[in-house]
Amino acid sequence: MRPQYNQILCVLTSTSGQDALITKAVALSKLHQANLTIQLALPALPPNARLVMASFAYIESQESLICDAERWLCNHVDNLDTGWPVHCEVTVGDVSQDVLETVSTLSVDLVIAQAKSGVSGRLFGADALHLLRHCASPVWLLPASSPPHHNVVIAAVDLNYHYGNEHAAVRKGLNKSIVQQASALALLSKGVLHLVHVYESIPEQYISEGLLSMPQDELATMNELIRQERDQAMASLVIELQASLQRNNECLDIQTHLVYGQPVAGIATTALQLDADVVVVGSITQPGIPGWLAGSIAEELAGELHCSILAIKPGQISADDQ
Repeated sequence: MRPQYNQILCVLTSTSGQDALITKAVALSKLHQANLTIQLALPALPPNARLVMASFAYIESQESLICDAERWLCNHVDNLDTGWPVHCEVTVGDVSQDVLETVSTLSVDLVIAQAKSGVSGRLFGADALHLLRHCASPVWLLPASSPPHHNVVIAAVDLNYHYGNEHAAVRKGLNKSIVQQASALALLSKGVLHLVHVYESIPEQYISEGLLSMPQDELATMNELIRQERDQAMASLVIELQASLQRNNECLDIQTHLVYGQPVAGIATTALQLDADVVVVGSITQPGIPGWLAGSIAEELAGELHCSILAIKPGQISADDQ
């Protein structure tokens, strides 16, 4: 039932306030017996107006920065006494691109990074959004105040399969992977798993702005039919999950939520109401796959949630569950 990680990458973008992130990465690496790389990814030094990019002075300062950063990182990890082998790496340049190159080179299957809080206190940042959009492996963004345990885990699933056989298969596979990853986190902390699906027959914006006219009774009937359909799909998902748990002699408190409304707002509101520790959500960025998972759901949530977010891409399902 539990996903197996072999290569975990912990991304640091600062030399302060990173110990909790490192500790979590080490704990996961021990649990999965995975290789752990800690990458300190720093932005490039801005070229001094009196120097050209190819000047020896600039190169020496850049190399000096890398050497000092490598020394700090290795010493800091040693002082933490992690009890687990850690490979340290320092890059200076385009932070997002450097991380993506490391993911590709090492065949990383989980990236853990600390989300920077903006002025509004939201989990937001250009580098974080770039990772969510372009990284092929799961990306786990944690706030600086992330709790050590995950007592409340949300799996945000998309149960709308009205997009043809190929796209429906992608959604079903992604839901399976989301539930798999979320249940593993809940089991790890003996927490509660909440399966959340947000549905909406016709966007309320169309009606409120007069773009579409429909009698309220017809709209209510349509919403009820969709709710029943999604309720059945949710029940099937729970039955499949419980069967998997039983095969592994595992027990988990599972609760389901069907929420009417717009996906991002519905998930964010539910996460706030449940005081969630982490939200596991799908992220599809391939062109040609319609629906609210196609593109920016994880990115939008990163700007709305105050808890951590684990973004899963299609195809990330363990061999045992295929």
